[in-house]
Amino acid sequence: MLLKVKTRTIDNQTALEVYEIGGKLHVYKAPFKPYYYAPFDVNSGERQQLEKTLLSTMQKKQLWKVAFPNTYALKDCRVDGGMEDHIPYDQRVAIDVGYKQASGAPSHDAFDLEMESSRGMFPNAAYDKITAISYVGENFKECKTIGDVPEYELIHWFIDTVKKRNPDALDTYFGSFADWPWLELRAKVNNIALSVGRDGSKPYLSTRTFNSGKKVGEEKFVDIGGRVHFDVWKEVDADQTIFGIKNKQLKTVAKWFGLGPVIEVDRSQMARLSNEQLREYCLSDANLTYELAKIYIRNLLPLAEYLEIPLNMVLDRTPSHPSNYVLRRHLGKLNIVVDKGNSERYPEFYQEGRKAYQGALINLIKPGVYENIGKLDFKSMYPSILVCFNYSPESIYDTHIHGTENESICKYCEDVNCSECSLNSLGAWVDIKGNKISVWDKYLGIITVKANLDCDSITRKVIKEWMAWRSQLKAEQKKHPEKLELESQQWAIKVLMNAMSGYHGMQWGCGCYPIIAHVTGHGRYWIDEATRSIIANGATAIERDTDGIYYVGETDYASQVTELIRGLIPEQFDKSVIKVDSEKYSAGIFYDEKGYVLRKTDGKLVFHGSGLKGRHIPRLCDKALERVAVAILEKEDVADLLSDIGRNIKSWTQADFIMTAELKKRPDEYSNKNQYGKLIQKMKSANIPVAWGSEIQYVKTRDRGFLPLGVSDQINVDYGYYMQRIAAVVERVLRVTHSYNKKQIVTCLKGGRVEPLKNFEVKTLC
Repeated sequence: MLLKVKTRTIDNQTALEVYEIGGKLHVYKAPFKPYYYAPFDVNSGERQQLEKTLLSTMQKKQLWKVAFPNTYALKDCRVDGGMEDHIPYDQRVAIDVGYKQASGAPSHDAFDLEMESSRGMFPNAAYDKITAISYVGENFKECKTIGDVPEYELIHWFIDTVKKRNPDALDTYFGSFADWPWLELRAKVNNIALSVGRDGSKPYLSTRTFNSGKKVGEEKFVDIGGRVHFDVWKEVDADQTIFGIKNKQLKTVAKWFGLGPVIEVDRSQMARLSNEQLREYCLSDANLTYELAKIYIRNLLPLAEYLEIPLNMVLDRTPSHPSNYVLRRHLGKLNIVVDKGNSERYPEFYQEGRKAYQGALINLIKPGVYENIGKLDFKSMYPSILVCFNYSPESIYDTHIHGTENESICKYCEDVNCSECSLNSLGAWVDIKGNKISVWDKYLGIITVKANLDCDSITRKVIKEWMAWRSQLKAEQKKHPEKLELESQQWAIKVLMNAMSGYHGMQWGCGCYPIIAHVTGHGRYWIDEATRSIIANGATAIERDTDGIYYVGETDYASQVTELIRGLIPEQFDKSVIKVDSEKYSAGIFYDEKGYVLRKTDGKLVFHGSGLKGRHIPRLCDKALERVAVAILEKEDVADLLSDIGRNIKSWTQADFIMTAELKKRPDEYSNKNQYGKLIQKMKSANIPVAWGSEIQYVKTRDRGFLPLGVSDQINVDYGYYMQRIAAVVERVLRVTHSYNKKQIVTCLKGGRVEPLKNFEVKTLC
């Protein structure tokens, strides 16, 4: 694995600046000239006529490969109809030949800095000074404060430490947005060259805007000469395995991972810390950043090695990059050119204001409280569907859509007990005749494709390789649980597999909309048939979502359902990858679609539901909900419990009242008449930076309304508002168990007494 690769232009020729792990620099002549394909001869560049297969039609065609001495010449000579002409050159090399080099693990150090806050609680680097910088690496921990030396010496000490330690990577937490911009500006104020690059250069800070896809908003990047910047926050923000926390701030995430010590200080009291307290606080943050970086970088290294890309391209990747590298690399080997993007090849799927395809089948079938719950879990459902039906951009063809205007098509009522359930003009969710596969979709109608079954597709080959590799790693890990690198390699494989299906829903690149529409269609079909089967065999189905079904019953249905689903698939398809496992829970409360509280066999509670948990809900609601859930499952008096919660609400800490909002568009696009717009205006007035994609933490006050943190150190909490918030959350479960409404819950929180309208029953068939 290489550390870093950048495209350069030297003497009018494209070259590659390559840093090895350890810092050795090479400048190589480009392995090939920048190029694109054109459907006709062009009057520029070096032209070569070649026969290629177009991805849009899978037909062979004579194309012109047009090469240029450098990337600037290529950009200047683009033509209408040009193909693969917008791929950055470093990515082009990764796709065509890859970056392969054996190496050890990169060295990395973390740093954190603290700023004074002279006007409010949030620092402004234009006039607020750095008060402390901490630096942590292997066998190294040190912090300098403004009580030790002046600010300019703090900055010089940091630069000298980076040069002496000479790490491959510098770790920060949210440093792209805070630490580096602050450090850059304070260095400028002190007339210091922030020369932390291995080549003596200053870091280069840039902003990139993403307007569509999973990553929407402004992204910040820090380019350090000869090193990489590892903003651990970016990995944490993308990590969907982290759940049940109110925000993804450093201390919150560190606690989730069980790291420590975590030192917390009220921001309004930071100026009152002694020099040693400030040192301890700042050093703790750098240490937590370093420990988190060790966890995530261990996961990223196998991803870089498999994709044959340098570490900088892994750290700066977008959600589409892994699948893009894999598919384009294999398409190139098959002599296939991506002549059009996904939305251009399938315009009927991509229309403004219209949903492209139906998602998963999600139903709450029987709300209530249950004991001894089973769950059927389809293992790697979407990757398995890709493998089973040989779906891949180059393997499907002859796509047709029969629209919903046909009145003979029965709309699926999504009621599991309905006699017409899952019937439409197909007679079912899915219809298969030979290699012709039709899937019912409530937005588009019947989507029909043909799959090439003459040979294994790219997707089938690579996913089966990943599955086999992951199985080997799991077996090896059972023998050697101490080898953490085995777990990291499994994580990398899981990222690749899960990204592959979602990639087909993206507008650009070589994805394929019909594939993701079919994948979700098969998933709905399988979940529906599995539900019918267990009901017919005596189970009570409770709730079903993307790839699983919760139920109560006397049988473990995993093997039965596995065989059922395999039996639905004709022999010409690869059904061997389909597997259903089972999980057990001691109890649960089900109140809405994808809304439930589960108690694991070890007693731990799991909460699921957009209105139940989330960063927009204050922590005190979580605490109240957990207490209410336990009371329900233990059959305690809920009214007395609510009264106790309300009576003690003023004793909770400020952190319990914080709410978090994420800006889904540019700040200036919010009206100053709505809540987010008002928050933004208050932040701007306090010189607090805010950008598209930012998270705003705020509280509700009695005198100043919704107030962002950092605007003032005087917060007069509106306790009445928070009682309403608690009531809104716990009402979701209490309406099912006690028939309490929000008004009745507020009455209880204020000390009143309301009897439940019904005596709930804990249901079990086990």
